[in-house]
Amino acid sequence: MSYSIAHIPKLDGTNYHDWQFAVSMALRHVGAFGVVTGTVPRPVKAEAGKSTETGKADDGAQSARWDDLSEKGLGIIGLTIEASQYVYIRSCTKGDEAWTIFKNMYEKNSRSNRVTLKRAFYTYQHDISRPICEFTGGLTSLGHQLKALGVNLEDDDIIDVIIYSLHADWSNIAGTLTANQGEMKLSDVISALVDEEARRAPAVSTETSLNAVTGRAGKQGEDRWTCYACRKRGHIAARCANKKGSDNDESNCVVEMAC
Repeated sequence: MSYSIAHIPKLDGTNYHDWQFAVSMALRHVGAFGVVTGTVPRPVKAEAGKSTETGKADDGAQSARWDDLSEKGLGIIGLTIEASQYVYIRSCTKGDEAWTIFKNMYEKNSRSNRVTLKRAFYTYQHDISRPICEFTGGLTSLGHQLKALGVNLEDDDIIDVIIYSLHADWSNIAGTLTANQGEMKLSDVISALVDEEARRAPAVSTETSLNAVTGRAGKQGEDRWTCYACRKRGHIAARCANKKGSDNDESNCVVEMAC
């Protein structure tokens, strides 16, 4: 089980949205998602001559399978929460019980919670000193949290907020995206912004590259060179004050190498 939950952020009361998503993936991996979330009810064993509510008689194997998945789900939940959260599920014996407790505690569809998330969503700031993926990821996460609360929010709404929240220095790409009349997916917009970030990355100048090769970046660079004329460190033969012979001297034709 550790291979599927090792990197799940532990629930501490402040990160329910991320925890819920990560744990749901682990539950899907072991086939327990429907059991734990309540969408797959426990099979009821039919009495002799009667059928269950679903019309399928349970000989005990189905309910045993359900119980096994519920146990696995409870284990996954228990191993992905901080010690401060243990008190809430100590008495739980089924995965769906623990899941429901945390859902009722942290997934509050209250007006105050919606207002807080909406304010954070619509006033999100683009910090140009940080990677663009942090900006888009933060806004997208807030959008999905609002959706989880039942707020009618489409991907186009998230795209619009991303575009108008871009820093003024990114006005060119913002204008380009705004003028696009075709259908845009959220992934397309994020990809365009990542490409723009790569385009803006400072390129190494030719002068800087040459200085790195010739050692002309200052004393720190020249200290790495040994003069082939006087055999002293700190300069090259072309700058050697003690150089003997003409410029055609064979010793001057040797290429200086950094030590």
